[in-house]
Amino acid sequence: MKIRKAVLLLACAVSWGIAVWFAGRLWAAYPLVSVRSDVPVTGRQLEALRSALRQEDGASALVPAFWSQAEGSAESRWETCGITAILYCGEYDAVYPAVLLEGRFPAAQENGKCAVSTAAAWQLWGSEDVLGQELEIEGDIYRVCGLFRSSASLALCGESLDHGFSNIEFWGGYAAPPVETVQQLLRAAGIAQQVTLYFPFPWMAALTAYALCPAGLVLLAAARTLGGRVRRGCPKETCWFVLGGAFLLALVLPALLRLLPPWITPARWSDFSYWGGLLPAVGKAIETGFSLNPCAKDVLAKWNTLGLLIAATLANAAAGKLMLSRQQKNSTNL
Repeated sequence: MKIRKAVLLLACAVSWGIAVWFAGRLWAAYPLVSVRSDVPVTGRQLEALRSALRQEDGASALVPAFWSQAEGSAESRWETCGITAILYCGEYDAVYPAVLLEGRFPAAQENGKCAVSTAAAWQLWGSEDVLGQELEIEGDIYRVCGLFRSSASLALCGESLDHGFSNIEFWGGYAAPPVETVQQLLRAAGIAQQVTLYFPFPWMAALTAYALCPAGLVLLAAARTLGGRVRRGCPKETCWFVLGGAFLLALVLPALLRLLPPWITPARWSDFSYWGGLLPAVGKAIETGFSLNPCAKDVLAKWNTLGLLIAATLANAAAGKLMLSRQQKNSTNL
């Protein structure tokens, strides 16, 4: 019985750790609000958007990263292969959650530099020693400055704002509601009619909560065990320790809640209209996500979502089995 319990506990811990890792990768894919368009936004419109951003208040100011994705062919001195080129101007990690292995990613508005995936490096050069190599993508010449891990043939290419981009990633913006703020900015830049706003926060928060359920089940089991010991009588030191921990939690919890962005928390926790709107918001975010023309980051996010669901389900099943066996043991003892 002890071996079975240890195996369940190990399976729960490993699965939970994997689920949390997938959740982190999922949050890295979508910083906040993603703006998608089927037609390139002109450089003049992007400049108008940046002007509108400069007028925003510091607490609610959003930071944009402009990008486009194109399928094409890449050619080195030795080989040619198909490649997905992600052209961007801004922070690379807002565009694609890549894990850098060597070198660096192109800086904001740095023309003529690119970072390639390990899959592309092996296809084009037969090696991962690619820093400084020249690469031609659809007639444009880039010099490789970085290498990142991916099983897909990808290239992250720096471009200037004049290039024109189809998509925008917004991040930051602590105080103001992000969707409403982005809509106002797009209207000010004259591009509100031709884009789709994607705000995946609701369904990512729901998935993260599901991934954290095993920790809650373990804490609940610990609380029940401690409560049983208190009912049967426990040392005075243990009672004072429990009371002190509860008092400390009561002191720290308001400060932790204040760390959350104001647009996440309701004006009143008893506002049932807020809580009732959470499930429709999750459904709308999922529907919008499936209606998008999938880009490389969307495909990666869907694989991370699948991995999170599988790992979290295994962890929840193991944690539930542990709680059930504990309850059966307590019933037998009674």
